[in-house]
Amino acid sequence: MAISVLQKLIRSDGKSIILPTWVGGQEGYGLASIPDVYVKDSYQVYPAGTVFLDGDRVFHYGYVDTEDASATKANIGLFCSVVSSESVTMYAAVYAVGVTEVVILDASATVNQYAGGFFMPRTNPYSCFRILSNTVSDGTNVTLTLERGTLSATTSSQGSNKVIGNKWSKMGCSWAAGRDDVSWLGITLVDVTTSRWQWVQSYGPCAVVPYNEEIGASAGARQAVFHIDGTARSYVANYQLMGFGIPHSGTTSTWWIQLQVDAGL
Repeated sequence: MAISVLQKLIRSDGKSIILPTWVGGQEGYGLASIPDVYVKDSYQVYPAGTVFLDGDRVFHYGYVDTEDASATKANIGLFCSVVSSESVTMYAAVYAVGVTEVVILDASATVNQYAGGFFMPRTNPYSCFRILSNTVSDGTNVTLTLERGTLSATTSSQGSNKVIGNKWSKMGCSWAAGRDDVSWLGITLVDVTTSRWQWVQSYGPCAVVPYNEEIGASAGARQAVFHIDGTARSYVANYQLMGFGIPHSGTTSTWWIQLQVDAGL
């Protein structure tokens, strides 16, 4: 069942909290206190995906569950470690237009594992629906509760549906390791610790550790992308865009980046 979250947007010294849509299994709805983005939490304080507007900077709140190496560093990217289910089969039933509960074949999902994520039925139109909650698997099936009713009917045992969890529910660090199969959510301003909740900067001016002293070091070297370990490097085709160098640098490299990952609005 959906729960409406009413929130007054209170700004204090140019700072404010924006809570996400209500989904199951989250803590902190109704909390509007201004956080310290340099403090990690051993328990959940805000819902995953909460936005903190801090002047010209934007932060998101999420959970760190993956660290690829024992080395750790601040001012590098954290990646999304959520793994999507790309070929999900629906339970052997015909679902009419407008249903808000669908049953999928999933033998291992935990309760609310997908809450805050999205479901795409392989119908026409496909569309995309926010998942408000899900049951624990009974060993075969999981029931998803959607934010609104579906737009198309499905056939019995419809296959090739897509399911993904909340992208802020699982974040990872690959410093001193490196991955070329992930996308980056933003920059951590603190050394990462697994099994902790923390803020990650997703937009605005930010000091970022460079892969090499490249940004601004030569003419036209303004665009920064994420290297495979979360550091900043000059533009390379197919690498995820990070932002651009801020200062007038001439032939001097810079660590100062106007981060442009997620403005949070």
